[in-house]
Amino acid sequence: MRGKKILECRIFGRISSWSNPPHEETWKSNLEEQLSRMKPQELAHVQKFSVKIDFYINKDRIEKGNYLDNLAKPVLDSLIKTGFIPDDSLVYHLELSRRPITERNEYISICLWEWLCQ
Repeated sequence: MRGKKILECRIFGRISSWSNPPHEETWKSNLEEQLSRMKPQELAHVQKFSVKIDFYINKDRIEKGNYLDNLAKPVLDSLIKTGFIPDDSLVYHLELSRRPITERNEYISICLWEWLCQ
């Protein structure tokens, strides 16, 4: 069960997965830059996290190697690097979706909560 919401944001940019090295570094840099502008709350008491990530990807690219498990890794790594999650082993609930869009401006929506279930 989800508790207090810690983060809700949208991050725009060309989405890439860890399996696409030429674009992944640019995407990770973009994620980290935008997340670092948002200050994480005091999270010392939070021991479990719930993460929801929706990937809005251009319909022409959505099925070209953009597998959800590969898309999630750069986002989780960036949440750790910017201090929103101490370690991805503390993610107890992960919800992912890919959504086709016709616009060129791809983006992700991230929601992060405290996870209250045992």
